[in-house]
Amino acid sequence: MEAILVGKSVLIFCATKLEVESAAKQFGGYLHHCMRKGDENSRFPQLATLIDLDVQKRAVDYFVAKTSSKDETLQRCITYGVGWHHAGMSD
Repeated sequence: MEAILVGKSVLIFCATKLEVESAAKQFGGYLHHCMRKGDENSRFPQLATLIDLDVQKRAVDYFVAKTSSKDETLQRCITYGVGWHHAGMSD
């Protein structure tokens, strides 16, 4: 989380495709939870200011347009700046 708070990226490696998607969903859900709390979030109060949801929405729209992805879970994760890749990804 410290890397994200200073504008850096995080890369997480997992052993299986299922673990990759599960980790992305968990982390995306955690970021969503922290952002919804906004100023009430005593642990990461500035998190809500780091991720512009309008920009993220445009990123999802761009992703869908370029990839024709129907994966709603991936689209939801992208909204919070979280994505994944594994060998089982479809076009």
